[in-house]
Amino acid sequence: MIFFSFVAFLSMVLGSHDDVSYPYYLDTPAAFAWIGEDAEFQDFFAMQKGCDAQPTQVYCSAASLACVLNSLLDDSELPTDPIYSPYTYATADDMFFGNDSATCVNDNVVRMDEDFNGVWLAPYGLTLDQATELVKCNIDTALYTVVGVHVDESVTVDEVRADFITAIEEKGGRVFINFHRSAIGQDGGGHFSPVVAYNEDHDAFLVYDVAKYKFPPYWVPAEDMHAAMQTVDSCGSWDFPIAQTLVNYTLLDSAGKPNLYSKATEAMNCEPAYRGFIVVAQVETADELWDVVEGENGASIIKVSILLLVGAIAMMM
Repeated sequence: MIFFSFVAFLSMVLGSHDDVSYPYYLDTPAAFAWIGEDAEFQDFFAMQKGCDAQPTQVYCSAASLACVLNSLLDDSELPTDPIYSPYTYATADDMFFGNDSATCVNDNVVRMDEDFNGVWLAPYGLTLDQATELVKCNIDTALYTVVGVHVDESVTVDEVRADFITAIEEKGGRVFINFHRSAIGQDGGGHFSPVVAYNEDHDAFLVYDVAKYKFPPYWVPAEDMHAAMQTVDSCGSWDFPIAQTLVNYTLLDSAGKPNLYSKATEAMNCEPAYRGFIVVAQVETADELWDVVEGENGASIIKVSILLLVGAIAMMM
C-alpha cells in the first residue's frame, strides 16, 4: 500500500501524465506505446481471444462477462453458441439464455423469458449485485471465487489499485467495473466494462469498453476510476428478481414514458447503492492466493496474501 501511495504521489508531483487528455483513447501509436510486456498488461492480450461489442445498450454487464469468460476459460468450459457451433464461444446472450445458465439467471438475477425481459424494463440493465450473481451463474464456483465490491467511502484508491493490479497480474484473475461515465469525462450514465492493464508510470488503467460503437479502449487514471466507481446508482439495491415481476408496467406505461422509470423504481422499493467492481479469481487447491476481508463498513476488499504466495512458491521449488 505504501509503495502504491508513493507512486501516486510521484505521478501527482511530477505530472507524468498531464501532457495527455483523459480518457486517453487507444487509437494512436502513442497510446498503444503505454502497453508493455509485463504481467500488468497480460489481460489486454488475453482479451483479444474474444471481446465483442454489447449487442444492445442495456447488455453491458453481460457483454463484459462474455469478454471475461472468453479470455479466462478453456474451450471445454465455454458455452457453444448456436451461431458459432461447433466452436465454443461466449456471447452476451449466452450469459442470460445459455443451456447451463438460464435457470440460474431466472432464479437469482433477472426474469427473462418469451413474455418478460427484465433487462429491458425499468430500472434497465443490471445492478452491481445482479451482475455479480450473473457471473456466478456462468462460471464454476468450485474453481473460481466471485466477489462484488461496492466502492463506498470506506474503500480507498490505494486499495482499489492494489486489488486491480493483483487481478490483472494473476493468470486466473479478471476484473470488470461498474462506473458512471461522467466521472471520467464521457457522455453517458452507468456502465460495465473490463479493466485489462495497468501502466505504473502514468498510474492509469486500461478499460476495454464493450460499447465499441462509442469508444475504443482507453486509459483512465486510478484516481478518476476510483471516483467513477464511487458514484451512486439510484436503484442499486432491490429485491431482485421478484420485485420487478410485481410491477404493472403496462399500467405505468399508460402514464407516459417520462414517469415510467420513477414510478417503476418506486414500486420496486429501490434503494441507492454505490457502484464498484467485480473480481473473478481462480481458487488454488493447495493455498488460496486471495484473501477476502471485510472493510470497515462491510465492503469486501480483495487482497493478496503474501505469506501464502511465498509458501506456494516455496512448495514449487
